[in-house]
Amino acid sequence: MENTKSTKENMESAARSVLVWDLPTRLFHWLLVVLVIISFVSGNMGGNAMRYHEWSGFTILALLLFRIFWG
Repeated sequence: MENTKSTKENMESAARSVLVWDLPTRLFHWLLVVLVIISFVSGNMGGNAMRYHEWSGFTILALLLFRIFWG
């Protein structure tokens, strides 16, 4: 009985310490979400907002290139 309890505790502590995504991958995903929203809004506004639309598009391209090289 004692052996089962220590194995269960070991599995629980190991499960808590594993990170699924590293920090650059998390930042990539959240920045991509924000930039897609900015692109959508600025594209629908038109006019002077198209400058922000262009900048967000270039930033999305840079993020995608980073993600490809990051793996």
